[in-house]
Amino acid sequence: MQFPAFDVAWQAIDAAAGQTVPERIRYDSASDDHVILLLAKAEAQIGRSQAANTPSEEVASSRAESLNDLFRAERLTPPSFNPNRFRQIADLYLTIFKLGPQDRQAAMIEEARQAAYLQQILAGLAQIKVGEPELPQSSISPR
Repeated sequence: MQFPAFDVAWQAIDAAAGQTVPERIRYDSASDDHVILLLAKAEAQIGRSQAANTPSEEVASSRAESLNDLFRAERLTPPSFNPNRFRQIADLYLTIFKLGPQDRQAAMIEEARQAAYLQQILAGLAQIKVGEPELPQSSISPR
């Protein structure tokens, strides 16, 4: 699905931030506006895919595109930088991932790995949020 308004909005965010190379954003130079835009696009794609009489191939395509956008958003939002935004992205990713038929999920190995990663990080997000590492006991004793 094409989202021309998305491209225009992305370019406007880049221009406001002084970015000259589109789509070459790193997490340490991305603004939350980029992430919000990716979230909105993913939600729009899923909304369209759930409309009545949507062909099954379009449903699958929209789902894959939304997961890809959320993957990009997650890469721009490390959990240690913005745990609340990370949770929002992860929750939406996992919801969309689970919407698909079980037989197709087995063929989506990269998406399944991302889902497993997100579940693991979400399980420890409270510790990340407050900065309490759970360090393993060292076999090296202090002197």
